[in-house]
Amino acid sequence: MQTLTIPRRGFIAGSAALLAVTEAHANKQDDTLRFALGGAPDLIDPYYSGDRDVTMLIGETLFDTLIYRDPLSFQHKPLLATAWRWIDEVTLEFDLRPDVVWHDGRNFTAEDVAYTFAYLLNPASRLTMPQWSSWVKQAEAVEPLKARLHLNAPFGPALEYIAEVLPILPNGLYPPGSSSGAGDKLIGTGPYRITSFQSGKGATFERNNKYFAGSPKGYPAIGKMAFRAIPDPATQVAELLGGGVDWIWRITRDQADRLATAPGIEVTSGGTMRTFWIGMEARRPPFQDPRVRRAVAHAIDRKALAQELMGPATPLLDVPCFPPQFGCIKPDAVPHYDYDPAKAKQLLAEAGFPSGFTTTLSIYRSSPDRMLAEALQGYLQAVGIRASLNVTTLKAFYADVAQQKLPLKLESYGQYNINDAAIILSVYWGGGTQDSYQDAEVVAWVNEAMRIGDQDRRRRLFEQAERKIIEQNFAVPLFIQTMDYAFSKDLAFTAWPDENPRLYMCRWK
Repeated sequence: MQTLTIPRRGFIAGSAALLAVTEAHANKQDDTLRFALGGAPDLIDPYYSGDRDVTMLIGETLFDTLIYRDPLSFQHKPLLATAWRWIDEVTLEFDLRPDVVWHDGRNFTAEDVAYTFAYLLNPASRLTMPQWSSWVKQAEAVEPLKARLHLNAPFGPALEYIAEVLPILPNGLYPPGSSSGAGDKLIGTGPYRITSFQSGKGATFERNNKYFAGSPKGYPAIGKMAFRAIPDPATQVAELLGGGVDWIWRITRDQADRLATAPGIEVTSGGTMRTFWIGMEARRPPFQDPRVRRAVAHAIDRKALAQELMGPATPLLDVPCFPPQFGCIKPDAVPHYDYDPAKAKQLLAEAGFPSGFTTTLSIYRSSPDRMLAEALQGYLQAVGIRASLNVTTLKAFYADVAQQKLPLKLESYGQYNINDAAIILSVYWGGGTQDSYQDAEVVAWVNEAMRIGDQDRRRRLFEQAERKIIEQNFAVPLFIQTMDYAFSKDLAFTAWPDENPRLYMCRWK
């Protein structure tokens, strides 16, 4: 079999020289955890920002949800709600904590829950992700500390959505008619409150000294936090080494190797829920032919890709979902397609392409994805599939998929931390605009599973769909991304397996 040489990620220019900087000085002395974000969010309202750093990192710092998902066991635990119960398949009732106050001193009540969902369900609010709450019909305050959600229909992943993407807002947070978020006027019940925000630049936070006892998030140990938008990775490294920030993430493997030798710096790796796969436009030739799709599966040395580009601990992926998710099929229950270039060439010849063919491989702008795509080009070229690289914006990428314009594409999905296969299957194989296969059986199974509350049947339906996705090579799974972090040795930081940094749980050593 042919072996391709995959170039390792290059260390970002100028970063190597930065390792000569003297030992980093953390901000322990002024009790402020400073961190860098690669993006420059213009909003930090989780309902109006499309930035995942905002919805995950900042959102959980400022706000609480009704339910908390434990980062290790993935079990649901009480947060703003002390208990919950299903009254019937479409009615979910919550008992609320009596000891919670908002950052402005008001008491938390069921009226806040009712207000939150009334606002989210109002089309005039123009949320960035209205689908997160579209399965709710309405919410009501039954008693001052008892709230009910009424669903449009049974919805299996309801508790996961409530725990991960639906923070509760204070009654009247948004001005009447608002459709652009609360800016820097955000008020939550979370472990930190906002003290300043500059759009595109950064924000500061201080500990919520009235954060309620018994929260699974824990009482915040550090007095203040602050983030700056630093888009350039080399500048982030320089700031960490010089003591300007205490924590950075999404560093490359080469950066991680070099920073691990720097005095005063600690490097660690953690898991994520982000899966990578190769997608194909199965509604049009040549990928309409299952032999061509299978040829792609045999053309790629996934193990070499994962180890050389992402790191030796990167888990390979054999299924079209995140394996720990509810409803994600076991890897041994689906076919496996080993790296076999000769088999790939044979399949292409049988499909009428003995000399291969020319196509395009599309990605949206992201440095690691581009390097991965270039490696994939080499593997495809070796079996006769000559794929030019098309690099586009995320918005254009989605639009082109909807119009069947992308024959071959590198895709990834972070699952929005939803531990239910519904999140990925509904988007990519549920018959919507991002479904490049539109297989009638798969679409029917996925959509039925989205409409019922019977968890055993949901699991069986999802597994049926996933088995066919792999058998028909509607996706070529690659690997699950790992995450590298670098931070001051004065900071006690845990890399959780779901990628969420939970900086509000950090403390000084």
